[in-house]
Amino acid sequence: MSGTRRLLRLVAFVCIWSITLAMMQGSVKADQTDESSTGGSRTIESGPSIAAMEKESGAADWSYNTEYLFGLSKHVRDSSMPSGAKEIVFVFAFLVDIPLLPFAAIAGLFGE
Repeated sequence: MSGTRRLLRLVAFVCIWSITLAMMQGSVKADQTDESSTGGSRTIESGPSIAAMEKESGAADWSYNTEYLFGLSKHVRDSSMPSGAKEIVFVFAFLVDIPLLPFAAIAGLFGE
């Protein structure tokens, strides 16, 4: 079997598996009813970043900027897409982020 065929089969398998997991997750959520819930998912707020805490304390004028490291994957994680779509998009975002990792590491040296 050629390498291209193997890759296409792997991508098709990952997509089908992700869709299956997303559908199973949706059916499990539909089966679980909780009267105390507000009828949906809740948003988890993130705390201040380490760089923001250092700036507040005045510990350093420069800090490494990590916003470029796996930037596409971070944006997919923080997006408002359904979880089933995120699983599929994460695969492609990760495949794009890996080759860009050296450039992102250098870009982070410019600091905040």
